[in-house]
Amino acid sequence: MLKRIARRLISRSQWSWLSWYRVRFGILRALTGYVALLLHPDICFISAAEAETRHALAIRPGTADQSVFDEVFVAREYDIDVAAPSVILDAGAHIGLASVFFAERFHGAAVIAIEPDANNFDVLCKNVRAYPRVRPMRAGLWSRSTWLAIENPEAATWSYRVVESDEPTDIRAVSIADVMQLHGVDHIDILKMDIEGAELEVLSHSADWLSRVRNLLIELHDRYRPGCTAALESALSDYDYERSGHGHTVILRNIRPRLRAAG
Repeated sequence: MLKRIARRLISRSQWSWLSWYRVRFGILRALTGYVALLLHPDICFISAAEAETRHALAIRPGTADQSVFDEVFVAREYDIDVAAPSVILDAGAHIGLASVFFAERFHGAAVIAIEPDANNFDVLCKNVRAYPRVRPMRAGLWSRSTWLAIENPEAATWSYRVVESDEPTDIRAVSIADVMQLHGVDHIDILKMDIEGAELEVLSHSADWLSRVRNLLIELHDRYRPGCTAALESALSDYDYERSGHGHTVILRNIRPRLRAAG
């Protein structure tokens, strides 16, 4: 009865948040979280103690942000064991949760966080503000410098797909070579790529950057753009690596040019 009344009084997004929050952190913290939700209905915060991070995390209630938190901090989909990485590129950074995870996991690494959508990027900046080694960059990863547009603005916030635009937009496209030049780095120890099908464009033009990437964490989206998996296999045809997977992520470790047999 009380639950039915509460469902009528509380909006769908708030109920989604509170149900999720209760399962993750318990009923008492959910009640406290509801008070915070009344004060700030558009942004809620998971405390540092709850997230097991050094700083609180901003989450938009009732959105895909909750699933991203589960993927990153509960399932630990990006928990790769790499010795002392110095450069990490988070392409498709969304609200910055993976960037925070990397910053917490590898304190000495510079993390470049690329996200094309303006609203996602605003929350990303909130989440990484306390991490001086994370460098937010509003852009979309592509094969070359151009302009991009969101193809499906009605989609969930973690599912935005970009396409090239004939006219200038507020989203600039950058290649991996561009990113490395802009940030003054000559290699990438960990490249996390979750860019909703744009990996087809990026991987199809990998000759000038793949040899400088040590480890690749990638989600492939053939359901949106057929050929993504084939583009990855083609790009890696002259490389050796160790392959595994976690959740939806393909993990390629220790990427190095294949040694050709003598004679």
